[in-house]
Amino acid sequence: MPIPAIAGVIARGVVMRGAGMVVRGRIMDAIMPELNRPLMVGDPEFDFSVKDNIEKVIRDLQAFNSNAVDKAIVRSLNRVIASCKSASVKAIAKETGLQQKVVRPKVDIEKANPYKHEAHAVPTGQPFRLINFKAVQTAKGASANAWGTKRIYPHSFITNVAAGDGNTRGVFVRKTRERFPIKQLYGPGVKQTFKQPHILKVLENVAAERFPKEFEANLKYYMQREQSRGT
Repeated sequence: MPIPAIAGVIARGVVMRGAGMVVRGRIMDAIMPELNRPLMVGDPEFDFSVKDNIEKVIRDLQAFNSNAVDKAIVRSLNRVIASCKSASVKAIAKETGLQQKVVRPKVDIEKANPYKHEAHAVPTGQPFRLINFKAVQTAKGASANAWGTKRIYPHSFITNVAAGDGNTRGVFVRKTRERFPIKQLYGPGVKQTFKQPHILKVLENVAAERFPKEFEANLKYYMQREQSRGT
């Protein structure tokens, strides 16, 4: 079986999971129809893995180097999950109005390894304070660009309040007609935005497009390297 076909077999055993919806589909055109598996869904992270039963397919491919397969799978998963993180950062930044450099540290990656053919992109953190969205004071209230749209929050105001060992600057509103108590306003967060269906769809598309290409290239690399070592 040629390497592109083998890559297709392995790719058909890939599972992608993300929060928010369930979709079914194929990563590549059918090479072995019985390996057509649904895309699975979990919460709140985006998971990318190779199903356990694909190992049987690998074993059944006679004259195939399983060591090269394992290495290619791990390397491919890790490269693809890195691409998924980049795509999620870009999409979330556009959706929320946050800068990409603010979003990026809030998406963690758990890499695949030889013992676990899984890679995860995990969003973290709570919603950001509204002050982080280019908030400025106006006569009608504070203006901010949360969710990528500039709007005025009526009767809100920007001030510093005591917090911990220092002061925290934020956008606040009064809970009553009295001066106190006051409540701080928040915008979107990475974790909450990450699990939106249209964000997850972006990641699924990236993974579906990248994995077969990565796996084919990496499989060629590891097979050629081991063949050269054996000569």
